Formats: sequence, C-alpha cells, structure tokens
Amino acid sequence: MSGGETMTERESEIFHIIQQNPAISQNELARQMGIPHARISEATHGKQSGNKYIIPIIEELDGDVDDFKEFLKAI
Repeated sequence: MSGGETMTERESEIFHIIQQNPAISQNELARQMGIPHARISEATHGKQSGNKYIIPIIEELDGDVDDFKEFLKAI
C-alpha cells in the first residue's frame, strides 16, 4: 500500500497468511480465506474489484447500498 493507504482487515489477513508462507499458491490462499480462486487471481493481476469499487458505482446510479448487502458479502 502506498500514499498513506491502510489495509482493510481482509487485506491484513491475506498479508499475514502470505507472510507465514511466502510460497503459498493462489488456490491454497483462496481455500484458507474461504473465497474463490478467481478473486485471488483478480487481486494478483490488479483487476479492480471488490466493495471499494462496487459501492461507488451503486451510489452513482442512485442505488441503495443496503439493497446489495448480500451481494457485497460475496465479493
């Protein structure tokens, strides 16, 4: 992270897992995190995804973020 950004709790959890096992595979990391491998791959390759990108889109479209709670838990 740069420019004074702080890690989210989830990012911190990933960081600690990788710190404990630098050679961990994306599949194993995904398994330990309980998330799809695709999410790890997207993050590794810099694809902008996740709540910090989705919520502004919902808001820009005048949506109610509360209506998307279950969806947002999955990403």
